[in-house]
Amino acid sequence: MRVLVNPLASKTGGGTTYLENFLQYIQEKDTGIEFTILLSSVYHRNFIDQDYTRFKKWIVRMPRPAILRIAWEQFVLPILLLRSKYDVIFNLSDFTPIIMRKKDVVLVRNTNIYFDDFSGIQAHSFQRLKTYAQKILANLSILKAKWRIFPSLSMYELVNNSIHGKINRNYSIIHYGVSRDLFNESIIKEGKYRERCERYLLYVSNFAEHKNHKRLIEAFRMVKKRKEKIKLILIGDIPKAKMIKKRLINRLEKRWSVAGRMDSEEGIEFLGHIDKSRLPEFYSRAEIFVFPSIRESFGHPIVEAMSCGVPILISNLSYAHEICGDAAVYFDPFNPKDIADKIIKVLENDGLKADLRRKSIERAKRFSWEKCFEETINVLKRLADE
Repeated sequence: MRVLVNPLASKTGGGTTYLENFLQYIQEKDTGIEFTILLSSVYHRNFIDQDYTRFKKWIVRMPRPAILRIAWEQFVLPILLLRSKYDVIFNLSDFTPIIMRKKDVVLVRNTNIYFDDFSGIQAHSFQRLKTYAQKILANLSILKAKWRIFPSLSMYELVNNSIHGKINRNYSIIHYGVSRDLFNESIIKEGKYRERCERYLLYVSNFAEHKNHKRLIEAFRMVKKRKEKIKLILIGDIPKAKMIKKRLINRLEKRWSVAGRMDSEEGIEFLGHIDKSRLPEFYSRAEIFVFPSIRESFGHPIVEAMSCGVPILISNLSYAHEICGDAAVYFDPFNPKDIADKIIKVLENDGLKADLRRKSIERAKRFSWEKCFEETINVLKRLADE
């Protein structure tokens, strides 16, 4: 059985997290499948340089602009696959070549294209047009695919509502996992940061508009008036889309210095991107992990934080309840005062914090990359046999 894995749209964030763990899994496990991984010479250098032995790499040169990459994927890739003998094409990022006639599976993970609420830096007309086009192509891909995989029930419901309930068969809900060798409550790495900040709230994610970091910062300023010794640490990438990045940086630079630090009197520190290996250090020492995002297909940082035993404060939305259950305190993500009140509530209640830490660790045990990929491999084998 031969499977081609197409991760061409997996360039950052959760997409690369999934790809990294998937490649590690098929490298370590005898799945009975002959995998070929389609890799971009531009975006996947770190994977290309790895010494994998259990699967083949197909390295392609493709245009950098998203619209040209999508065109390449839709029209050039099907031609390249005409004489191939792959039993299944596994697309990791929402889209599958529409004109391709091979059996295909699509992993549906991008919530942003299913929301029509544009605000702030995302209100640019080109961004609107791009998102609408992506939504149309994603819906066509989902309807065309032989099988669909959703990382959460909330993601399935969001997409199914978008296409009027047409996904009533040939789909799976397969939760992502967490790397427990790296993220667990027993690993607290020694580092200089320990001396610099004893108590802090932690935010880990990118700084796209829907992540809602602006309301978190507003809420933290309310908290700071009552808890002067607490800090807020922000970790994550700024969006790479140039028009978004330029506006966001201009806005942030009014408040942040060139070094990327906010005014120390505010107690807010922006650390930008840090290496994944250092994240357990920050998770494990945090008083609270705060996740105010207004939409997620899953939310890798949530499970990473839970696995490290951090008390979770999170948006009172369906994706959060599905992942966290009773292992979190929920707030209204559109109300900075409610966010601040819930932070104060947890900070002032040591018993509640201890209970949340215990529940976080137990809840995180539900999420496993091994389970995720075992279920995924079963889908691929079942489809190939049909």
